[in-house]
Formats: sequence, structure tokens, C-alpha cells
Amino acid sequence: MKKIYFKSLYTRLVVTFVSIWWLISFVSFGLIARVFTSINSITVESYPQLGAQLQGLRQVTFVTLIISIIIGTLAILYFSQGIVKPINRLSDASKLIAKGDYSIKVPEEGRDELSLLSKNFNQMSLALYRTDQSRKDFVSSVSHEFKTPVTSIKGFAQMIKQSDDLSKIKQYSDIIIEESDNLNTLSIDLLTLTQIDSDVLPKAYGFIQVDEILRKTILSLEPLWKFKNIEFDLTLEPVTLKVSESSLNLVFKNLITNAIKYSNPDTKIIINLKEVESEVIFIIQDEGLGIESDELDHIFERFYKAEKNRSEDGHGLGLAIVKASLDKMKASVVVESKLHKGSKFTIVFKK
Repeated sequence: MKKIYFKSLYTRLVVTFVSIWWLISFVSFGLIARVFTSINSITVESYPQLGAQLQGLRQVTFVTLIISIIIGTLAILYFSQGIVKPINRLSDASKLIAKGDYSIKVPEEGRDELSLLSKNFNQMSLALYRTDQSRKDFVSSVSHEFKTPVTSIKGFAQMIKQSDDLSKIKQYSDIIIEESDNLNTLSIDLLTLTQIDSDVLPKAYGFIQVDEILRKTILSLEPLWKFKNIEFDLTLEPVTLKVSESSLNLVFKNLITNAIKYSNPDTKIIINLKEVESEVIFIIQDEGLGIESDELDHIFERFYKAEKNRSEDGHGLGLAIVKASLDKMKASVVVESKLHKGSKFTIVFKK
């Protein structure tokens, strides 16, 4: 037997419930009518008056059946519309979201499953709106970060073309090389962030000796901290973690580089690594510029640079890479900072 399909959910609900209601009504009143018929055949001849009353009662029963069917059908039509209406609202809203309107919000009426669905839909819409805004801000920031060095490179290349002074040509060439290095660093950082977001960053999970990774990272940055005559105070317990070594390297390299960059010359950087029960705690503390309290909530945003650090080299992507990497590792980070007294980053890894 071929199945009948209805495109409208409202039609399906109405047809289903009306069919059930009519079936129950006819069966119930059919049974009652049958009882009346059996009684009538026995008593009509013996009790004519009782037979007339039964005939009247049977007519009342029939009228009640018709009224019951009509009222029940109307009630089903009404309540089915109440079920389908919020679903239609969600359908219309989803079409608007598909067109890029993420500001849409549907009413959250009641406490039933449809209300919960509407609430979840609004949360999704808000999340999409924030994602879209972040994407636009990100594209705008990338465009700005690329535009500045490209304009500089073009300008100095034109000056080289027009100049015969070898000393100036060398000076301009050095600036072009420096700006090219900045572009290369920016491209690498953006690629790294994209790989982390897409979860395609090369990773080989295994038991990593964290203290050894830290020592290697500090040694690899020796030219930077020696230039500033910075001293390291290390307290590193032998600790192992099952993590991606590449992700751990990104975290340590960016945090230590930042600590060196924003430390004053002839100061000290304190690094602690310890294991407490089921957690591994990494702490890095410098005696540098520090961060304003109202800026702490923004330091992990992409391209964000604290006001006191805007003159420093960099694109504001280092801490964004750190946060994205820690999120992938399900690790938490807490930042404490005082202006002109330094900053302290505490990272907790779950073993």
C-alpha cells in the first residue's frame, strides 16, 4: 500500500489527531448504541413508555456524538496550530540567518521543548553574530597589518629607484628587509592561528618531558635575553605530560619571548614548573612594563596590543596563539599584572 505524504507538519498533525479522535468517538458511541439497541429489542413490547425514552436517549446520544466530533476537531485544529506556529517562526528565522541576518531573535514562550528549542536557536544566532563580527574585525586587522609594511616597502623601493646615493640605497634596503621580515612573521603567525583553529596543526601526542622543553626554549632565545642582560630564576620539577609537543612549544616560546620583550634590562624572569596532584602548574613572572587592569580582559584577542606596548615590535598575535593552543589542550590560564611592576602568567594543565 502506497503511503500518503503531506508536506505540511500542520496537516499531518491535524489528519493524525482528527483520525484518532473520530475513531475513538465512533467506537465509543457505537458501543453505547449497540447497548441501547439490545435493551430496546427486549423492552419495547413489554414497556412501550420505556422504549420511547430509550429512543429519545439514542437521539441525544447521536447529537452528542456530532457535537463532540465538531468540538474535538476544532480543538485539534487550534492546538495543532499552536504547536506548528513556533516551528514556522524558527523556519523563517533560519532563512534570514542563511541570508546573513544574525540579529534575528525568536520569542521564547513557555517552558516546554519548543521554548527550549527557541532559546537554543537564539543562543546559536548570537554565537553566529559574534563569530561574524570577529571575522570582520579579523579581516580588517589583517588588512591594516599588511597594508602598513607593504606601503613602506613600496615607498622605499621607489626611493631606491630614484636615488644615486649608495649610503641611502643601503639604508632603504635595510628598511625593506626589515619590513619584509615583519610580513613574513605576520604570515607565519596567521598561518599558525589558522592551523590551530582548523585543528590541522601537525601534532604527535606522547609523554613529553616538560622541564626539558622549557630549558630548550630558553636556550633557543638566548640572544634576546643576553642582549638585555636578563637573568632567569628557574625552579623546574621533572614533569611529564601527554600533549602535543608542537603546541607546548608554541605556548612556551610565545610566553617567554613576551616576557623578555617587555622586561626592563638587568631584571629577572622567574619560571616555576611543578606538579600538584593531578595538575601541572607553569608560572612565568617578569619585572617589565606590566598591563593596565582594564586591558587584561583583552590581551588574548587577536591583534590586540596593550597601550603601553604599542611601540614594541609585534602584531598582537603571540598571546592569541597561546590562548588558542591552551584551549585545544584544555588548559587554563590566569594573568596578574601591575603597571611598571611586571606580569605573571599561571597555566594549569590537567594530567
